[in-house]
Parts: sequence; structure tokens; C-alpha cells
Amino acid sequence: MAFLIQGGELVFNQETVSPNSFPQLINDIMTATKKLIQTKDKEAFEQFFTDVSTAAFMASLFNSGKNKKIKLLDAGAGVGVLGAAVIYEICSWENKPEEITLVAYEIDKSLIPSLQETLYICEQLCTLNGIKFNFQIIRENFISSSVQALPAARKANKFDLAILNPPYKKISSDSEENRLLLSIGVDVSNQYAAFVSLAKRWLVPKGEFVAITPRSFCNGQYFKNFRNDLTGDTTINHFHLFDSRSKVFSGEEVLQESVIYHAIKKPPKVEDRVTLTFSNTLNLEDIQVNQVSFAELVHPDDPLSIFRLVRNNEDDEIKTKMHSLPSTLHDLELTLSTGPVVDFREPKETLLKEFNNNSVPLVYPEHFSQGQGFVKWPKENVKKYNSLLYTDTNIKRLRPNGNYVVVKRMTSKEELRRVVAAVYQENDSTTMIAFENKINFYHTNGTGFNLILAKGLSLYLNSTLVDRYFRQFSGNTQVNATDLRMIRYPSCEHLMELGSRYTNILPDQQMIDLLVDEVCFSN
Repeated sequence: MAFLIQGGELVFNQETVSPNSFPQLINDIMTATKKLIQTKDKEAFEQFFTDVSTAAFMASLFNSGKNKKIKLLDAGAGVGVLGAAVIYEICSWENKPEEITLVAYEIDKSLIPSLQETLYICEQLCTLNGIKFNFQIIRENFISSSVQALPAARKANKFDLAILNPPYKKISSDSEENRLLLSIGVDVSNQYAAFVSLAKRWLVPKGEFVAITPRSFCNGQYFKNFRNDLTGDTTINHFHLFDSRSKVFSGEEVLQESVIYHAIKKPPKVEDRVTLTFSNTLNLEDIQVNQVSFAELVHPDDPLSIFRLVRNNEDDEIKTKMHSLPSTLHDLELTLSTGPVVDFREPKETLLKEFNNNSVPLVYPEHFSQGQGFVKWPKENVKKYNSLLYTDTNIKRLRPNGNYVVVKRMTSKEELRRVVAAVYQENDSTTMIAFENKINFYHTNGTGFNLILAKGLSLYLNSTLVDRYFRQFSGNTQVNATDLRMIRYPSCEHLMELGSRYTNILPDQQMIDLLVDEVCFSN
């Protein structure tokens, strides 16, 4: 190993760099640094190290250019693995540039020595390939530095390429970072979206960037502005989805799917082709490939500009079937809302394990009966609570007793479906009901609705059709109300027919799918 920890410091043993040894040397720096920072107090930047194989895949997505000089941006550089991967890739090009300038932003001072060693090794590799290499490490906040510098930036200061694995921290609406971003027209809710938006602004026309981020931006209301900003002046060329949450950032607690995307700084056209690839890991032999038009990735008539990742003909057929359904929630005279009771904000004394005459049922996800399709309330040995004490303060957060369809807002990794729905059946022991915030619930103008219709709607939501379609645009375990509002639904008549097909127990998955297909798509 070329890099050791001695006395709490990273020690670089001078070793000759060769094209064959380069990837291993970079990997050694990252491995040694990860061990080192685990022994030190480290500020939480919520940034995850990119492994060498992932970085190599990202770098391979850049087009082989003909520029004699290349300027490369590595925003949130860490130990420099991504920048090094691009240098290694460029050195393999048939038409090599004469000069490369790499600008690396890194605010975590504990990573600077490792980053410097990485860039020294890059310099040696470039020398072996007859390329002049310059580098600059900027120890500043990339967001604030960019906001200050971008308005006055000239073409000579901009970049041909950018590569980034940005931090994942949320941006508070009342923060200085948010104020700075809004001042230049960047309206985002997360640092990774801010980094990507700023990086593309640093590119010259037809410049390219490759980023690895959570998939969460692909759907939902929170990232709508980012999606519009991203697709307004950049052409998505390649999109890669990792199905596994655990194998991309080994040893890191990444709770949602990750995506890699390559984009070119030029306005998109609906006929542009986008390469979609899918894998559990970066074993290239297992990668699944699909080609779609940009209009299939982002539907031109979609007001939310959601990114839809269709992996094969079967997924395309699912999309076609879903889009053929006749109804919206408005057509069905139904509404979807998120449970208004946030338990930790309620006075502790109002949350009860037992039900009494002064309380109302409080429904949590744990009240969903496994495989039964109904809410089981009250629940014995409940972990949370069964009831909410009725008060004049919380009356606005209660709903009239009735039949509702409830959906878990968060599903566990163990559950086979992303969308898990159940029927809350009208309870004779109460006049009001409370839904906790971890639940979305369907209603009619704030009240319950017909039980048969509720059972039919629940059966449809629990179908494989809805699950597979939902996975095309949602990459995490959270089920947003926005996403459920935008999907298509069967007609009221078909939902009533579905609801009449079962009584007290939800059919098994095979039967659910057969019923949905028979009732909704037989004609």
C-alpha cells in the first residue's frame, strides 16, 4: 500500500506512477483517508466518497473532445477520486489535449492533504502522456463562491467539463445559502441540486457535466424548479440508475437510489436520444440498456417535468396501460391529503395507548393489518398510540368518521410494493378520526366515501401495475401525495366492480393483478 496512517496523519510513500498503477494509487488514498477521518472529529458535510470503479464509469461518459486545452471543475472534490478518474480517462483518448487545468472545491480541511496527493499523482500521469497539468484547490463554499463569481465570469473563466458528487444536506428556506441562490435565480431545496445548477452555469456552450446524486429530484413538487432549470438549457445524454441503495456507496448510509447523469450545455430537443442504463452494481456485464427520446424521459405536457426511467418493453407497456386509464382524482370526485396530526407536536398527554370516550381513533401505518387490506384499530401492544384526546385545539385536524383509503407515506425495504394501501372502515364507536402525518388518505371533500368504492380503490393501488409504474419515476421509499395525485385511475364503475370482488380480506397479489386486468383492461 502506498499510503499509510502514522501518528494520525496520512503519509505518502513516493512511488513511481504508471498508467497501470494509477487507479490503485487513487484507491489507496481514498481507503487510507476514510480510515483516518473515522478516528477524528469530522464536521457533518453529508458527502459520501465515490469509489474508484464508480468514478471511472462516470468519467467514461464524457465525449472525447478535440480541444487543445481542457478546463475541468470538480465541485465538492473530497479526496479527488472523481477528478482523477477524468484525468485518467482523458489520458486514454486518441486525441489528447496539450493542457488540462483542474479546479477542485473542497471545504473540509481534513481532506485537503489527501486531495493534494491525488492531484500530484494526476500531474505525474499527465507528464507521462505529454500533457501539461495545472491544478487549483479552492477551500471555499462552492455555493457562496459561485454566486459571487458567476455574474462577472467571462468565457475564459468557465469550464469545458464538470464532474461532481455533491453533498446531500437540505437548504433551509431562511438560510444565507438560500438567499444567495435565489439572487441568481436558483430555487432549490437541497445542496446537491444547488451544486448541479451552479456547475452547469459554469460550463461553456456545449460543455459537459457528469453528476452522481440521489434520485429524489426525478419526481415530487420540491424538485420541480430544479428539474425545469436542469432541462431548460442542458441536454440529458445518459442516465444510469442503481437499483441497490447499499452497493454504490459501500459502507455509507445512503437510504435512496442513486443516479448518474451526463448532460451537455445546449437546449434539448424532443427528438434527442437518451441512453438509459440500469444495474445493481457497476458490473458492466449486468447493465441493462434502453434508448428513449427526451420526450419519453420528460413528457412535454407534464406540468411537473417528472423524469421517467423506462427500462424495457415491459415497462413501456405498463406506462401505456396506465396512461390509457380514463380518470383523474378530480373525475372521481376524490381528494388526497397527508395526515394532519404530527404526533411529536401534540401535547404528550393527548396521545393515548387506550381509547376512551373523550378520544378519537388515531391511525398510524402500524395499524395496517398485514395482508388483510384493512386498518386494524385499535391495536394491542401498539408501539405508538391508538387514540388522540379530543380538544378544542386539535379539532381542525380531525376528520368525520367514515370510510377512507389510507396509504403509507414511507414503505420499508422489506415490503414488496412501494404503494401500500388499506381501507379504514367506518367505526361505530366514534364520530371523528385522526390520521397521523405518516399517512396519506383519500377522501371526498374532507369526509369518507362509499365502502365498495374504497375497497376497489385500495385493490387498484395495491396492484403490481401501480407499483411498477410508480417505480419508473420514484426512487425512494417515500410515497408523496403529489405522485399519487398525478397517476391515472380506473373509472368509478370499474373501481366499484373491483370493490365488489372481495369482502374482508384483500386477495393475494396474483389475484389482485388478475382482477385489475380483467375489470379495467378487458375491452
